Amino acid sequence: MLAHVARVLDFLRSRYHSFGLIAFGDLNINLRGRPESSQCKRWDLLTRNYGLKTYYKDEKGLFTRTQGTKSSYLDYFFGCGVQVEDLSVGEKFGASDHHVLSMVTSSFAPVKRRRQVLFSKDRARRELVAVLQDEEFKHDIVHLSPQSLFHKLSSKLRECSMVFEPKPKSLKGNPRCRKGT
Repeated sequence: MLAHVARVLDFLRSRYHSFGLIAFGDLNINLRGRPESSQCKRWDLLTRNYGLKTYYKDEKGLFTRTQGTKSSYLDYFFGCGVQVEDLSVGEKFGASDHHVLSMVTSSFAPVKRRRQVLFSKDRARRELVAVLQDEEFKHDIVHLSPQSLFHKLSSKLRECSMVFEPKPKSLKGNPRCRKGT
């Protein structure tokens, strides 16, 4: 479970500069009862490395899972870029041994895609050839200082770059995202 959370966060951080995320899971970690356990220490490391916050009610006698006479708190909300107002633990539902958890949020961080600057070598080569063949530029080579010449060339080549925002791929047609799977 922890490795999967890390992979998902790595993917999201590669695509997005900022985002709000709330996730829920039966982490099988008792953060309240045994914070010194190896699982709790790994979870603590993961949350610090990825800037996650774990949300849970720290009230005595409150549990998210009941099996016979044994009760434990193993289900948690976690996230980043979100403001949480309230969290509550309800009764067991159906035949499950888990209790209902609910959360109220007040705000999420805006979703901002990462931008990449792409540089076209072919376009730059064509631009350089055109600049070097320009009579005005031949005059500038002799009369401009090296710094001024560099700035002039840089401004011409800057036109050969473009900002690219990768868009998320459509889930339509993805066999892993079909209904019922």
